Amino acid sequence: MPNKVFRKYLIKVSVFLYFSFFLSYGHPNNESNERSGLISEANVWLQNALETDAANFEVVPPDHRVRILPCTEKLLFDFPFNGKETIRAKCPDPTWQFFLRVKTDNPEIKNLLSPVRQTKKKKNHDTAITDVLFARKNLSVGSILRENDTETKSVKKNTLPVDFYSTFEGLENYEVVKNIKAGSVIRSLNLRPARLVKRGTKVQLKILAQGMLVTATVEALEDGHIGQQIKLMNNASGKTVTGVVTGLNEVSGL
Repeated sequence: MPNKVFRKYLIKVSVFLYFSFFLSYGHPNNESNERSGLISEANVWLQNALETDAANFEVVPPDHRVRILPCTEKLLFDFPFNGKETIRAKCPDPTWQFFLRVKTDNPEIKNLLSPVRQTKKKKNHDTAITDVLFARKNLSVGSILRENDTETKSVKKNTLPVDFYSTFEGLENYEVVKNIKAGSVIRSLNLRPARLVKRGTKVQLKILAQGMLVTATVEALEDGHIGQQIKLMNNASGKTVTGVVTGLNEVSGL
């Protein structure tokens, strides 16, 4: 019986020490590896997609303030828009995505990324039809986009802006930055990653310590988007800790 009590005491002490000392420290080496790994895989994919050498272009990495979570499955890449100046990197588990800009000074590569359309003397009336994401209702600034706020319609491609979406996939945790009227095309310039954590609000911090999942309520000291690293205040201990935004008012410990 004393042994069981002593073991429970050791577990509680271990969890307390984890909260007190280790939460405020990140892992810069792991972060650097994830960032360089993402760009490396993006370079290989784009090199094959364009059938050119990687020295002819540059894939711009995400903002250094955004933490890249390790992906347990193979990264997926595609061109989300009509042009190829932007590529999208998606991780199936845990679910996240980044839009990566492509730069080049090579005229031939520029033409591959954004081909110059030749004007035709004879107008082609057999215009291609494509699926387009529309707003089902009026969407106001600051609202988080939900799948039931949208609907897909088939439209002639030559009537559309270049930054339209074909499906809702990948738009989870995005918010509206410009009012969108019902029946309007959902465009990338009207959206941005949602602010899932607001400064001063109470959030749930989850930490895996000694094989146990520990949950604590802490206060956010700054705003945060999905995948972003933010500072938090543990009011019980008075200590500042760091975590990564994983959902609405949810943060994971480092």
